[in-house]
Amino acid sequence: MPKKKSKSKRPTAPKRGEGQRQQQQQTCDWGITPNNDGSPGFSNGDDPEDASFQNRERMDREWRALLDDPNSTKELRDFALSQLNDPVGLGKIFDGKPEVKYDGEGIGRGDWTLIEDFEEGNWGSDSGNAIIGAAADIILTKEGYDNGSILLSARGMRPGGRFNFLEAYPKLCEACLRVTVDPVVDRELKSNAHVVLGFLRGQTSLEAVGGEAMDDVKKALQLSPEDWRVHGMLATRNMAVYNTALALEGIERALDLATDDLARLSLGIRRGKILHNLHGREDDMIAAFEESLSLYENGVKDHPRMNDLLVGRLAVAEYMLVIGYDRRGEHKKALNHYREAEAKRGSIDEETAKSTDWTSRMVAQLIVANTSPGNVKYGECHHCGKTAASPQRCGACRAVFYCSKGCQVQAWKGGHKKECKKLKADRKEKKAAAREEANERDHRSGLPPLDANLNPKKLWDEGVELSKSGNYEDAVWNFALALFMSAALDANDKQPVKDAVENCSEDDALAMALSVICAPRGNILRRSNEVYKKAIRMNITAVNIEMGESTADVDRNVFGVGMCLIMHARMLGRSYSMDTLAKANSRTHRDAFDDVARLVRNANTYIDSQRWLTLQFELGYSSMDVGAVNEAEKWLKQFVSSVDETASLRSDRGAQQHWSDMKASAETRLAQLPLLKTFDRNNPGFGSGDDCIVM
Repeated sequence: MPKKKSKSKRPTAPKRGEGQRQQQQQTCDWGITPNNDGSPGFSNGDDPEDASFQNRERMDREWRALLDDPNSTKELRDFALSQLNDPVGLGKIFDGKPEVKYDGEGIGRGDWTLIEDFEEGNWGSDSGNAIIGAAADIILTKEGYDNGSILLSARGMRPGGRFNFLEAYPKLCEACLRVTVDPVVDRELKSNAHVVLGFLRGQTSLEAVGGEAMDDVKKALQLSPEDWRVHGMLATRNMAVYNTALALEGIERALDLATDDLARLSLGIRRGKILHNLHGREDDMIAAFEESLSLYENGVKDHPRMNDLLVGRLAVAEYMLVIGYDRRGEHKKALNHYREAEAKRGSIDEETAKSTDWTSRMVAQLIVANTSPGNVKYGECHHCGKTAASPQRCGACRAVFYCSKGCQVQAWKGGHKKECKKLKADRKEKKAAAREEANERDHRSGLPPLDANLNPKKLWDEGVELSKSGNYEDAVWNFALALFMSAALDANDKQPVKDAVENCSEDDALAMALSVICAPRGNILRRSNEVYKKAIRMNITAVNIEMGESTADVDRNVFGVGMCLIMHARMLGRSYSMDTLAKANSRTHRDAFDDVARLVRNANTYIDSQRWLTLQFELGYSSMDVGAVNEAEKWLKQFVSSVDETASLRSDRGAQQHWSDMKASAETRLAQLPLLKTFDRNNPGFGSGDDCIVM
């Protein structure tokens, strides 16, 4: 939608970007230092309004270094050339910092200038209710259809780089607050007032997003439980504070309620992105994105409100599909989606392209450069070495490229005729290796869970004997496995554990996790927090985790990092469960369980839930504690099913009893889910972390 010109009667509003420059000038932790004349000083780049300029400059240096490196492969060189010649680059890279935009204009179905006029007294005081409705409609439309930002007035800027948009729109906020306490106004108007307050509070600070702003949106949802847009808004707030399971819950509820195909397209893309952030949900992510693409191709692309922003987001979804299909070994599908994504990216206007985060495109390009060379946009001619746009591939070996037919003919005569056969053979060998790898991956994915026949009490007893005999590393491994499967074992005699931990390296992740239960009772939570932070800083990457056939094949250090997260989650849960004051504060209680669920979910990156029954149970249990009923149901049902499927593998009586007890606990929780779902429908937006539910 073309932007309207700001009205000249607003002399107090700075030009677009000016407020942002003042914010950057005054906020020290952004790394911006004011110049001597008081103007903002930018250490890198010449475009202070482009938050990703410094990232682009840094990445360009890396691409050039790849080209200068004599050891770079042909694929990497072509990839680097494609990045350097791309006018858009990575677009607007999200770096975790709040982005605040100012202007007297708005983007959306409505016109935010109406709200500006209301603040300046150009509307009568009796127009407050109408303005609340208009503001809420703009906000919900923007949130629901994901079609741009609302540009707020710079009146919200305060000294020291602070922003308070409640103060920027005092008349609107006063009208909203009056409505929220008026017992006679209708539910829709009261819901709209909470939407506006939640939006403005959320723009003020990141802390408010998970606090007062979240509470306002939840109240709006209680008043308008059938409005899919409010469900989507709450999901956005949950995603902003990394409550991924609850964000997924909100998006799925919004999808159930939305009837407009354009809305379903936008929600489907958001659902796929959330699933992309959940380990072990790759198949669901692919299904979500494919469904959105099907909607687009079957009529939504001709929708009158279809816009370049949504097309750009759909392109990003296709780049994510490239990554997903490549991991599954389906390279043809990955290549097809890459081509379609490139076409969509090329169809949108440059301003929209630059405001879109294309990080996933870079990963997709690197994949394509390695698996299907010649599909990247730029490459080096095999004969003359010049950079060529859309290079032509040799049809025989399909490994080299030319800028023209003339170069291809000369190269053939000059020696490519001989090397072509070898390159063709190499290509066949690579394909065979890829097929073998895919078969091995399929074989391993069909293996049973690693803890299906483990007895935690027996593991603990073995750990005690190993510790006494001086075999400390194996003792630590046994203790960690036992404690992972049964948290109650930390009530046992801890001296053998202490002996084993003290005789292991300080950087042994398993020993770090066990050191939590060895800490003095009053320091356990502090120790678990220290261990968690240290484990994250270890920067251990989990690649092909738990792909072996037994626990002997497990990478203990990777498992140890996951165990550090699990231990911190458990200690947090225990601490807040026993803290009467924390339980009395519903927000503190809710935030605590949100943290626990987040830690368990992150542990899934290091401990594969498909190979460990214990983690399936932990994921279901922690999801239920935050009210993510769909996610809880998924994991608990999977756990019960996996326990039944592996029953024939259990020869140890202790293992049989352990999994029988765990299954009974999971079934009890599953029986409670219908009640929780009913409550959720009647009290939307409130999970079990709030004081209104006691399980």
